[in-house]
Amino acid sequence: MAEDKVAALNLLLKDQVAALEQDLYAVQMQARGEFGLPPYGAVTATSLARTLAQQRQQLEQDIAHMNRDLQRVQDDAEFKRWLTEQTSAARQFDPFDELDMLLNAGDFRR
Repeated sequence: MAEDKVAALNLLLKDQVAALEQDLYAVQMQARGEFGLPPYGAVTATSLARTLAQQRQQLEQDIAHMNRDLQRVQDDAEFKRWLTEQTSAARQFDPFDELDMLLNAGDFRR
């Protein structure tokens, strides 16, 4: 009878381990999505700190760029140049270029 109890407890513990592993996976995937971590590799304090530092640097660059734009649009002549640049950039932008880049990076055509 003791062997039956041990086997039952062993099975219960295996089920609990599997459930905890699923929970851990779900939490890791949520963290990856929330913090922009890659969908592979371990979620660690180091990887999170590195990603957040990169995001912070990018945001600081974006803010600096916006501040330069804000300074430019204060002057009427410079505002017209800025509008021309923005119109030209919008015409050149092709959202499918980014999609092609993503698809080619994984080389899904094998």
